[in-house]
Amino acid sequence: MFVDYNYDMKLAICIPAFNEEQTIGRVIEAIPREIPGVSLMKVFVVDDGSTDHTQKVATQTAVGLGREKYFLEIVEVKPNKGLANAFLTGIKKALSWGAEVIVNIDADGQYRSEEIGLLLEPILKSEADMAIGDRQVRRLEFMSPAKKYGNMVGSWFLRRLTGVHVRDASSGFRAYTRAAAKEIQVYSKHTYTHENLIQAHYLGLRIAEVPVTFISRPDGNSSRLIRGVLNHIFKSLKGIFAAWRRWRRNAKK
Repeated sequence: MFVDYNYDMKLAICIPAFNEEQTIGRVIEAIPREIPGVSLMKVFVVDDGSTDHTQKVATQTAVGLGREKYFLEIVEVKPNKGLANAFLTGIKKALSWGAEVIVNIDADGQYRSEEIGLLLEPILKSEADMAIGDRQVRRLEFMSPAKKYGNMVGSWFLRRLTGVHVRDASSGFRAYTRAAAKEIQVYSKHTYTHENLIQAHYLGLRIAEVPVTFISRPDGNSSRLIRGVLNHIFKSLKGIFAAWRRWRRNAKK
């Protein structure tokens, strides 16, 4: 369906990456050249202390597309500081560039860059301040039971605490208006996903979920952004509760 947007926005695409030389090229290559409602696009690859050729592959991909001069910026973080810091670093870079809408997508190739326009629709149509790519985790046959039910439990726990009706609270495929992105604060050293949603809820931001495609890692490995499934689940639940207490307390002041 053709959507006649009345917007002409600057889009920043943030890609946190840690040792993703096998997949980062595909993620960049698949980014649409044109997205309805977007006039200018820039990609920020936040290299979180990689020890492989992530930066080189990202740059070579942009050069191959003939887009390196205006399209790509490598943001180097040393030493490795983790996903939460990489996400926040990308958001800050995007805002300083003047982005009016920001997309965050992982570098591991599990989300489809081709669907960035789909994710942006609720924002460009002024229906949401923040959009989450719903992986429809329950249906994913390739995801291990520990990861699948860990994701489902985390989302359920967040819904019970806050009333936010989000099915996939751990999704890393997200879009924000500039105003929403400027409000983002991350206290967790582990991940940003749950805290981000809790904060958005207590700030009264409109949150939309968009069904998106999610595939197994093209290189067959586990995610490098989050290590240790059970440890991740424990830290996530602990983080959800801590963030809920913090933002609930702030909302009452």
